[in-house]
Amino acid sequence: MDTSEESIRITSDTQSKTCLQNQDTQKYQEKSPSAKSGNGAALVLCSVSVACLSGLMMGYEMSLISGALLQLRDVLTLSCPQQEQVVGSLLFGAFLLSLGGGTILDRYGRRFSIILTALLCVLGTLLSVCVVSFWALVVGRMLVGMAVALSGTASCLYAAEVAPATWRGRCVCVYELMVVLGMLLGFGLSWAFAGVPDGWRFTFGGVLLPALLQAGIMPLLPQSPRFLLAQQREKEAHATLLRLRAGIKGVEAVEDELRAIRMALGAERLHGFLDLFRSRDNMLQRLLVGAALVFLQQATGQPNILAYASTVLSSVGFHGNEAATLASTGLVWLKWAGPFLQSF
Repeated sequence: MDTSEESIRITSDTQSKTCLQNQDTQKYQEKSPSAKSGNGAALVLCSVSVACLSGLMMGYEMSLISGALLQLRDVLTLSCPQQEQVVGSLLFGAFLLSLGGGTILDRYGRRFSIILTALLCVLGTLLSVCVVSFWALVVGRMLVGMAVALSGTASCLYAAEVAPATWRGRCVCVYELMVVLGMLLGFGLSWAFAGVPDGWRFTFGGVLLPALLQAGIMPLLPQSPRFLLAQQREKEAHATLLRLRAGIKGVEAVEDELRAIRMALGAERLHGFLDLFRSRDNMLQRLLVGAALVFLQQATGQPNILAYASTVLSSVGFHGNEAATLASTGLVWLKWAGPFLQSF
């Protein structure tokens, strides 16, 4: 009889504990931002959209010099070597920052890097516009080039790391689409202000609005969960991922994603810089493929075509800055078609 009563009591206690645990879990799920009624999708879309403004600014800065150069060579009486230095200063600035950009991304994070690049873009643009001299223009374009180099990597990483796995391809493709849209805007504004006195100032200043908008909104958006985990900030990473996945995934799916990120970070720590030149995990082959793509892009002359399109067209029979700049926009329409089709 005593044994029977003891069994009943143990069973009752077990059921009570299970019931309490279920109630606690239910309360946690209701209070957590990962409940079904959440706004995680809106937060992800907002974060990706603001980050992809970097693509818009990159395309704009790469293309505006084509039309603006026609005015600058007259205003500053630039020789051919000086024109080449003005065009090449953007790429030289990008090269300089690319040497240490990875350290900035890993130490200070993607969000900080995006804010930094937006401010660098503003500073370089103001220097180029406000101080009318050859060297001020070169230094200003170098600062913008630094911003372009870092923002290209930071924005793509941020967009991929805040978005769910099933969205990442489209999010990165949106960045590419924004780059080409920026090119269209760069050529378009160059043409619009080609006949305006000091119109190059307005063309250069067109990037200030998206840069200031990005610098103002980005601090309000969440950090990358992957970066937070890499910095051993577990609680912040968990809370951030819950916000980003609210209404998209449940608590268990968020935990699975965090575990996957930890495993990926652990695998990354097994590789060092010298592993890039070894056959382990096909790292050398990956490096060669990436280097070959960059080399072929430069060898085809595509960047030079964008930078000197208006100048070349002006020298082959298009009379006037407006006609040459307008004709050069046809190149960008062709370039825009590829990313546009890829986004669907």
